[in-house]
Amino acid sequence: MTCCLRPYALLLFCSAAAAAQPSLGGRAGAAFRMGFSAEPMGMGNARIAVVGAEIDPYMNPALAPFQRTPVVSAGIGLLSLDRTIQSLSYSAPLPPAAGIAITLHRVTVDNIDGRDRNGIPTDRLKVSENVIALSFGLRPSPDLTLGASAKLFYAQMPEDVTSTTVGLDFGATYLVWDELRLAVAVRDVNSKYRWDTIALLGRQGRQTTDVFPTAFVAAIAYSPTFVPATLSFESESVAGGSLMRIGVETRVHSMLRIRSGLDAIDPSGTLGSRWSGGISLDDTGLSWNPTFDYAFVVEPYAPDGAHVLTIRLHFRE
Repeated sequence: MTCCLRPYALLLFCSAAAAAQPSLGGRAGAAFRMGFSAEPMGMGNARIAVVGAEIDPYMNPALAPFQRTPVVSAGIGLLSLDRTIQSLSYSAPLPPAAGIAITLHRVTVDNIDGRDRNGIPTDRLKVSENVIALSFGLRPSPDLTLGASAKLFYAQMPEDVTSTTVGLDFGATYLVWDELRLAVAVRDVNSKYRWDTIALLGRQGRQTTDVFPTAFVAAIAYSPTFVPATLSFESESVAGGSLMRIGVETRVHSMLRIRSGLDAIDPSGTLGSRWSGGISLDDTGLSWNPTFDYAFVVEPYAPDGAHVLTIRLHFRE
């Protein structure tokens, strides 16, 4: 079958993050901007300044030094429109004042209706985007942490057209006082996809580059001492526009935390935000002290919501 790859790429980027801002929906990397793990997604992805029961260095590599024990986590997300997200990570402290994490994320879109140039059905197609991130964080002072992530991207389109590239993330956090932490992050520095369809399409093929929009995020997290809760707010500048996120989490039982949030809030009011809610079951007393996280995310431009489940295993206390 002879086909044009750009429609498939556009389909992947748009459908994998159906609620993204219109100026972002067709931009490369949209699949990775929705989130992967249940805990941050249940809090509207407003987590880059949150130092809580669990740490996700993929959100902000400067969080890596706060990892207390080696942790393995695995997650899956089931979305409408035949989309699936999968994640696997390992993070560990590096005494006395550092931390490291290795993360694998994968987004797939299945059951795409393939047709030839005459519109005749040919086959069911599948596309995927993958990223492997190595994150390192360091605490140079009691109040300050710094971090960086190197990310290897691999995307596969129909007809075995692939792209393999490298991008970078940077982050920092600062503890203003015991209840208040600030954070900043720069995401997708030099991240891009490079496509070459000359071997597939001959003279009609070409080499193209799709650049990920670099995002600049500033955040604040407030954890009052008088109540077991955390409130987080983020502002993101990306692709010439701005987005906001807000999330809250509270512990209602020694084994149960609940959270909720809003992601992709557009101050101009031109797009629909993603509301989410989630729960965590932890401190179960079981071997390896597992944590079970669940999130439900409402996508305003998708027919149904997303269900995300993450399991974390703590190898030693």
